[in-house]
Amino acid sequence: MSSPFIPYQTKDDLNRESQFINFLSKKWKFDYKKLGDFSVFDFECSRDGKTVAFVEVKNYFGSVSKYPTYICTVQDVDHGLKLTEETGLPAFLVVKWPECIGYLRLTHNNYFKRKSGQRNRNDPRDYDTMVYLIPLEEFKMIEGFEYD
Repeated sequence: MSSPFIPYQTKDDLNRESQFINFLSKKWKFDYKKLGDFSVFDFECSRDGKTVAFVEVKNYFGSVSKYPTYICTVQDVDHGLKLTEETGLPAFLVVKWPECIGYLRLTHNNYFKRKSGQRNRNDPRDYDTMVYLIPLEEFKMIEGFEYD
């Protein structure tokens, strides 16, 4: 019997994620803990041993100027809002585009919503996924990071 979880993350993906969170932790001066393979969000961030935020990191390999919005699953955004509601701590979506990083504190889900999805992995769980189209103007942009 096959596993219900299909691991799509490669070693390269995990290496990029590690470089990305290391950059952010130095820039914003926090320690971090990976939340686990089955967690919706990637990291719990802390200072002086106290949790201060949650971060979901994403890589987008197309140019930031290609589209006026960033597509993010409803699950990611709504889970970030739920974390904030339950803990009182901020949740951030942080996206690495080739030319910059954009970050967004998740405070609402009043975005245009539609079905999207991918079929390249032959996984029915990817078909007809509900996504939000988040306007790029909502992201704060920073530069100064490139993968090794």
